[in-house]
Amino acid sequence: MPSVKIYMDEALLREISAQVEGLILTTREMIMAGLGVTAESCHIVVMGVRSIAGQTPVNIELCLLQKPGRSRDGVAQFCGQLRSHVAGLLDAPSAIRCTMAEPETYIVIRAG
Repeated sequence: MPSVKIYMDEALLREISAQVEGLILTTREMIMAGLGVTAESCHIVVMGVRSIAGQTPVNIELCLLQKPGRSRDGVAQFCGQLRSHVAGLLDAPSAIRCTMAEPETYIVIRAG
């Protein structure tokens, strides 16, 4: 269920718009390999935002379900790798924030 939102400064997004699909696809591959999930379970979006000058131009928000074997340290290590991956592809400073949801309280309803 990894849900990834990549918030990108609008100016940067305009510069790299042709690379967005590649960014999403390589990010999905990394998430699948690193977290052992399927492509169907991944939800990844890129959104242009306006922010105050001096803030990090790329912010990644990752939401994962808690599960046995998915330790805080392991997730932190993966987050560092994901941040480096996105920052490297975009050649832009990036930050990441991750939340872990409890399976008992997480609800998804998809269009059918």
